[in-house]
Amino acid sequence: MIEDEAAFLQMVGMRIRVLRIRFKLTQERTSKRAGMSRAVLGAFERGEAGIDAIRLRRLAHALGGTLPALVAESDEWAPGVHPPAWWEPPDHLTRR
Repeated sequence: MIEDEAAFLQMVGMRIRVLRIRFKLTQERTSKRAGMSRAVLGAFERGEAGIDAIRLRRLAHALGGTLPALVAESDEWAPGVHPPAWWEPPDHLTRR
């Protein structure tokens, strides 16, 4: 369990960034799909800003996952930066 809030924000931000890069998405495209600015997304990815549940849920969906999977404090993300094997992009992320 992650007790330090700053460490938790960094963990979630890293996951968002890893997924975005894995699916070859730009910050611009991801932020647009999630309904936020690119600057806000960048701050979240760097763990520099707190993120409310609604924006976090929007980001999870924009990246093809769910809120619980994105914030899970489990070893499925071993070693903390690789998404679980079952996390695959939905059709809207693979279409050009």
